[in-house]
Amino acid sequence: MAAIRSLALVVGFSCSVVAFAQPRPSNAPPDTLADSSQAAIVITGTRIQTPNRRSASPVESVRPEDFTLTGVANVEQTLNQLPQIAPSYTSTSNNPGTGAATLDLRGLGSVRTLVLVNGRRWIANDAGNIPEVDVNTIPASLIDRVDIVTGGASAVYGSDAVTGVINFVLRQNLRGLHIDARNNLTERGDGRVSSADLSYGLDIFRGRGNLLVSVGMLDQQPLTQAARAYTRDALGDGCVIPGTEGETGASTPAPNPDLTCDDPDEELGYIAGGSTFIPEGLIQGGGNTFLPGSGNQLIAIPRARFTQAGGIARYNNDTDAYNFAADNYLQVPLRRYSANILGRVRLTDHFEPYTELSVIQTKSPQQLAPAAAALGTGGGTVPRVRINLDNPFLSAQARQALNTSFGVDAQGRRGFLGSNAAGFTVNPAYTGDADGIVQLPGQFRSRLTGLGPRQTVNERRAYRILVGARGKLSNGPFDYDFYFSSSDVEHAKPLVNSASARRLQQALLTRDGVTCIDPSNGCVPVNIFGVQEIGAAAADFIRANPFENTRVKEKIVEGVVRGSAAQLPAGDLRIAVGGHWRQTSFAYQPDRTLSDGDNLGFQPSVGSAGRTRVVELFGEALVPLLSDRPFARELALEPGFRVSHYNIVGNVWTWKAMAYWSPFAALRFRGGMQKAVRAPNVRELFEEESSAFGGVRDPCAPANELIANPDFAAACARNGAVDLPLGVRDFFPLENTRGSTNLKPEAARTLTLGVVARPFRNLTITADYYDIRIRDAIGIFGGGAQSTVFGCIFGGGDPADPLCRAFERDQSGEIISIDLPTANLARITTRGVDWQAAYRVPLLTGDLSLNLSGTRLLSSTIRPNPEIAPFECAGDFGGVCGGTDAGSAAP
Repeated sequence: MAAIRSLALVVGFSCSVVAFAQPRPSNAPPDTLADSSQAAIVITGTRIQTPNRRSASPVESVRPEDFTLTGVANVEQTLNQLPQIAPSYTSTSNNPGTGAATLDLRGLGSVRTLVLVNGRRWIANDAGNIPEVDVNTIPASLIDRVDIVTGGASAVYGSDAVTGVINFVLRQNLRGLHIDARNNLTERGDGRVSSADLSYGLDIFRGRGNLLVSVGMLDQQPLTQAARAYTRDALGDGCVIPGTEGETGASTPAPNPDLTCDDPDEELGYIAGGSTFIPEGLIQGGGNTFLPGSGNQLIAIPRARFTQAGGIARYNNDTDAYNFAADNYLQVPLRRYSANILGRVRLTDHFEPYTELSVIQTKSPQQLAPAAAALGTGGGTVPRVRINLDNPFLSAQARQALNTSFGVDAQGRRGFLGSNAAGFTVNPAYTGDADGIVQLPGQFRSRLTGLGPRQTVNERRAYRILVGARGKLSNGPFDYDFYFSSSDVEHAKPLVNSASARRLQQALLTRDGVTCIDPSNGCVPVNIFGVQEIGAAAADFIRANPFENTRVKEKIVEGVVRGSAAQLPAGDLRIAVGGHWRQTSFAYQPDRTLSDGDNLGFQPSVGSAGRTRVVELFGEALVPLLSDRPFARELALEPGFRVSHYNIVGNVWTWKAMAYWSPFAALRFRGGMQKAVRAPNVRELFEEESSAFGGVRDPCAPANELIANPDFAAACARNGAVDLPLGVRDFFPLENTRGSTNLKPEAARTLTLGVVARPFRNLTITADYYDIRIRDAIGIFGGGAQSTVFGCIFGGGDPADPLCRAFERDQSGEIISIDLPTANLARITTRGVDWQAAYRVPLLTGDLSLNLSGTRLLSSTIRPNPEIAPFECAGDFGGVCGGTDAGSAAP
């Protein structure tokens, strides 16, 4: 069985030059420390106050010195080195990317990881889905530690804590002026990242409170993928010849691969790929393009490209695909300014008000290859391309091919006769196109290099205010903590170097190459037939710079009461009960060119808005069963529950049943079962329909050889896949995505079983087994276009099957559109073992610390739909074993 082993090693040395004694902080896991104080504290993973830092849930902490040792300015870069965290959106996320950074526990999607600051929800952002936290907005210079709880925590913190919680704990009692400045470069002297933070803290009200003010900036310079060999080529999965890998990571494609790639001289690897959007122009879909053969025979070409001389030839993906990688950013530029104020004052034991104020502004462009223009989508959003046969940019050979292939004479006759199976011949009765302007039935694809690279400029302004109060309730054993928070994020996104589909079509129709047939609006002709010629004036005519704006608001009210409810023989019965109200809203507004489809560089979309509200009641208890007994130094239960009512999906229950047992001081066992949930977020519920071209490998295509199986052939016939072109495996249908208010919450059962051992004073070893099973996972219908098509055919091709109803074929059998709403279909599982060893020894006037942590992934599966067997992703990545994309929660 394939397995992934992740390993992280941190070595630290701290040396104090202060003359007076200084206590040494422990680097052991938080729940393994000895009872050093009877003051009640709260640790991540529970709301129970205890006089120690023990927990039944696995907790790993990252300290400020860990961030210092990595030497990076971005928080996510340090945390992504931990074995439990899979990189999500980062400083290298360009396409896809959102100009933000997110965190992903277990690689099951960042939407299933709840990010907190000081145990509370942080600024609701549109970092991927809505809401998701952009960790770029968390003040890095104020981080005291980061606690990572692996395993579900929905009973404690609510929705989204399916795989766990990452809690950023900020400094609370800073005194004096602190300056933190960094400047990072790559080994080649590029990719500079500079940051500077200034923080000032002082005691107020005669030491009963503290006020902290912090300002900071970060400037991250861009790198393009062309700057490194391993990223300058577009790579794709493929069947390759072993031992042929080159400098860029690409290998030589196997000569005759099939879908299994299991021959002795074949293996799975990377091949140099690219896009069918090429500067020369490509005709595909809707039928064949015909070139003269012998006699009256015609050569059918499913995909035809224009040549440098303006002629037409067969498209070869191995040699003609466009390498779009070089223009993309390898490291995206980022500029961030932030200001934070944290204050508290203990007026009495019963009343301690506190506040947190934050303002963050970020700007992060993404850069893509020049606009990929697809005229004629088949979905009605972009018109079918029309080409006049006397266009001076066409060769005589191209005029003849276009006339024969797509012309219609005055009597309605076509220039060809026949079928893919029987072959094609010239129609002797055809008299030529009636009006001299042919319309392509499929798509015309071009890469508009004359416009320059596309850019998406993410400009965000985020605000957050939190006010609260805490203290003792009367003089009893209980205290309270109540707060209100409000956050507001405005995301303006200019989109640069797109093109207008209508104006491009207008500019294609010319008889002299100087003026347009329709000269309105200052039309200037363009040539995208072979040698692309788009002058400055023509570029200005067809260029469009759309704009879209997103706003996310969230308001939270929460209160908790906790304390000792009773005295049991083994100790205090401690409880925590409370309530939570949260409202999240978003509004997305694109400009006209995006909403009406007159846009060739970015995904069409329409405005959408929505709001969710939830009211919750929750409770936890810490029940000591045995204490200071033989083989039972400690034995305790940690049950909890949460009941939630959502305005869209109704009532949801979550619970936890955890326990820990310490037979003696040096050994502790911990574990339990939890039910976690993730309610659909506002984007998954309310996102309006948008359309974009995707890619699908059709199992019914003759080139895939599956139809040699009679059962597959019958399924394809039932699905309407007849007379598909020969030699073509991949098709590029229009994919329609949208949210759905029919979603229900996804549910997970998480099991953790662990041990903590301290064989001697300076060494602590932990090991924890985890098993997470998610049902009704929210994601793209059927698991995406490819899984939907395969699920339909592998399931028998029944027209009544929802998977088969999701896509449409044209008369030639080609898939032309797929409907992919957000849906509850997938099942996801993962299991493995986390381990950690922490060693600390005094050295000189400080400490030498060694931390070693790792994860062995035993299994990670996803089943996108019921008709497909689960995919085992342990040891693999790519395809269905991918990452979280904006608008979906696919693992």
